[in-house]
Amino acid sequence: MPEFLLKMGYGDPIDPVGHERGIANMASLLQSGGTFYLSTPIGQERVEFNANRVFDPRSIIRLAESHGLILHQLTVIEGGGVVREVQATPEALQDLADAAYNLGTFVFTKT
Repeated sequence: MPEFLLKMGYGDPIDPVGHERGIANMASLLQSGGTFYLSTPIGQERVEFNANRVFDPRSIIRLAESHGLILHQLTVIEGGGVVREVQATPEALQDLADAAYNLGTFVFTKT
């Protein structure tokens, strides 16, 4: 594969599981009781070519939990700038996963 296809952004190699390694790294840096804030696009899970990844919010929560992080708050910014705090019920998370695109701000605490 040509080298230009393997690099993007600041010359870093493309890493399909970079988000997993990033959350694992952040969790390892936190002390017990520490707070981790993560803001990322959420909705129908996909990669927006040459832009960013959109995550199913349940994927983010499961990944964080697998590294000892517990969700304490989820705030969503919808189109038009509507900001709302969301209770992370299965139904609410499904609705967010079905949406095209929102910004999710997750607040986790390390156990």
